[in-house]
Amino acid sequence: MKYKVQLWVLGTVFDFYCHAASPSGANQVALAQHPNARIIFTTAIF
Repeated sequence: MKYKVQLWVLGTVFDFYCHAASPSGANQVALAQHPNARIIFTTAIF
């Protein structure tokens, strides 16, 4: 499933889109690519 993870880095908020099996998997992918980011929320995209 496709997920949108909203990330925050140094005062900048941006969206990260990825394919994962679960929301926690999407969070892991987002943090692997942006290790200094903080996750605001994760939602499924249909």
